[in-house]
Amino acid sequence: MPEGGYENIFEASIAITDYIWGYYQTVRPHSFNDYLPPAEK
Repeated sequence: MPEGGYENIFEASIAITDYIWGYYQTVRPHSFNDYLPPAEK
């Protein structure tokens, strides 16, 4: 979260989506990828 907060709900929504997508692609392992994150596979 930015120090001063978000300007509006749209800005907050984009930040949340970017965080989740980044986690999903770079950290979370997937069984169909031999338990590797998609970015590593």
